[in-house]
Amino acid sequence: VPVWHNGKVAGAVYGMLTEQAMAQIFASGDAAAPGWLFSSAGDFHKIILSSDKAGLDHEVVEMLRSDAGKTLRQDIEWQLYYNKAGTERFDYGGESYYLSAVPLPPLDGWYLDSIIPTQHVDQTLNRILIAASVVNLVFALMLIFAFWSYNRSERENAQAVERLAYQDQLTGLWNWEGMQRAVRGQKPVGEYALLVLDFNGFSLINSIMGHEYGNQLLQQTAALLRAAAVPAGLACRVGADRFLVCLQKQDDLLARAEDLMQRVQDASTGYALTVACGIAAFEPGLSLPHVFEHCLAALKIAKKCKGPRQLAVFDLRLEIESKKSKSLEADFVTAVEQGDIQFYVQPVTEQPSGRLLSLEALAHWEHSRLGLIRSDWFVPVLEEIGQLQKLDLYMLESVCHWLATRKAEGKSLLPVSVNLSPVHFASDASAQRLADMVRQHALAFSLIQLELPARIFQLGSEPLIKRLNALHELGFGVIVDDFGDGYVPFQILGLLHIDMIKLDRANLHDLPHGHQLLEEFCHFAQRLLIPVVIKGIETQEQVDCLREMAPYNAQGYMYGRPMSIQTYEQQEAGKP
Repeated sequence: VPVWHNGKVAGAVYGMLTEQAMAQIFASGDAAAPGWLFSSAGDFHKIILSSDKAGLDHEVVEMLRSDAGKTLRQDIEWQLYYNKAGTERFDYGGESYYLSAVPLPPLDGWYLDSIIPTQHVDQTLNRILIAASVVNLVFALMLIFAFWSYNRSERENAQAVERLAYQDQLTGLWNWEGMQRAVRGQKPVGEYALLVLDFNGFSLINSIMGHEYGNQLLQQTAALLRAAAVPAGLACRVGADRFLVCLQKQDDLLARAEDLMQRVQDASTGYALTVACGIAAFEPGLSLPHVFEHCLAALKIAKKCKGPRQLAVFDLRLEIESKKSKSLEADFVTAVEQGDIQFYVQPVTEQPSGRLLSLEALAHWEHSRLGLIRSDWFVPVLEEIGQLQKLDLYMLESVCHWLATRKAEGKSLLPVSVNLSPVHFASDASAQRLADMVRQHALAFSLIQLELPARIFQLGSEPLIKRLNALHELGFGVIVDDFGDGYVPFQILGLLHIDMIKLDRANLHDLPHGHQLLEEFCHFAQRLLIPVVIKGIETQEQVDCLREMAPYNAQGYMYGRPMSIQTYEQQEAGKP
């Protein structure tokens, strides 16, 4: 070992370790250790044994030095040369051992060797294998759980997708696609009938009572239909306010349908709800869409029925009507563009003087194949397909154009009433649109009377009344039509600024017995300074009964039929 002084080698110290001292360096220090430690140099020619090992060490070492260990030595040396370490297994004395050798870098050519019985290594390996097996088992269980969780999640996702695809999310009933699938599975043919249930004026319910109330009403209806469905589960929601339910076709089918309608109507609190119903049988060879079309044809007839029982059953006559309705749906847009829909006018007169007070605009359709169609026939169809608002605006535009033309020609002008659906008053912007149309033609607002059905005015319709009163302040006339047809709270007469009330023609059915009641109502309206028009006067007997009453206003065939504007102007000019 060199000795340095002032940056230079000043001398050296050297010495030699004895074999005993070297052996002490490599002694294991643990007599119970499962093996023997020794060092070798070269071809195992120099071996220093640990000083505390038994005589078996020498036997093994001698075997390693002998020809019997030559192959083992060569294998170890080959591994040491390439891998800097080596391990080989060998047998000796009926036992198996592992020989492991690693180099000692400080001592070139010397190796630290270890001989360990295989049973000790194998026991350790067995423990490792057992531990690994346990780990693998746990990992396998984790994989199985993960796979099960994934499959469960997939099933839940599939069920969620199925619910979205086949169920109505609000009510939990089938949607149209789900209903078709359910019918294919249960095949309710022959002894079953399909019932379609439709709310009258449901959009108005949402506007007046709020969407939360409307949703609750739909959910209550769904629960009633689900309980009534036979076979079980065959009920669905096919629109915002339209439901289908399958019932058993027995002798009391109509009674059960009426009972179901009544329970649905009773579920509504705070609003006078009415529903209409169409029924068709599941005949052999008919698919669900075909039966549904039959139900819709019956429903259209039911909606035309006056009174509380709006119910109809499909037959051959209705099938013909259904085909006509489909034709109207397809032709309406073209008819508006080509001007095939014209407005007729019917006079409103003061009685008994006969003075002409105003006109009501009525839509008539000159159809290319069906001829002249009156509004009371095709308006319900347009309402069902969502085109009624377009018809209303078309009529208002036509009336404004006609009045503006008469104004430019210097002719006399009378107020003209235009029938409007409540959708025009669902927002301030929709109501303002009506005023803008009149302004564009430079007309006085008083020349246009807004005529709305009495059934839309219910408790809670304050937003609708507010917008109507705002238009009334501009100068528009406000007419409540079909008064007496259904429930109308009398409070409405005090909240709404009304210029005229038109009594429904159903009030004339009890004449002459209902004469006194009709006269009392006219006196009541006069005290409120609201003129009354009695509609639907079509016979001389009705004229004679009403003549005894106080002065009233009249509208009906006996005082003037609906006529084209050309005919009206000819009569005005005194031409035949």
